[in-house]
Amino acid sequence: FVAKEAESLQVITANINGCCSEEALLDNGSQFISMSREVAMSAHISWDPNAAILIQSASGHTEKTCGLAKDVPFYLGGIVVYLQVHILPNPPYRVLLG
Repeated sequence: FVAKEAESLQVITANINGCCSEEALLDNGSQFISMSREVAMSAHISWDPNAAILIQSASGHTEKTCGLAKDVPFYLGGIVVYLQVHILPNPPYRVLLG
């Protein structure tokens, strides 16, 4: 078995909360959905800081989230889905769909 040399990143454009469009990184290895605090603030999304959790990245780095935003509308093409989104202070991406 030989691994592929590289895999390209997959993104999808999503309109978030009806007010801003972002390229969302698709990551089928992630167990949750997250976005940067900057995007959440730009999209006028509030979150519950009492629902903050510790997360661990694939590299082993542990970080506490800012909290959880509930039922955030993501408009993807012709459909809308309501997602539970963990808000991170400074991730290396803007939006991650796991």
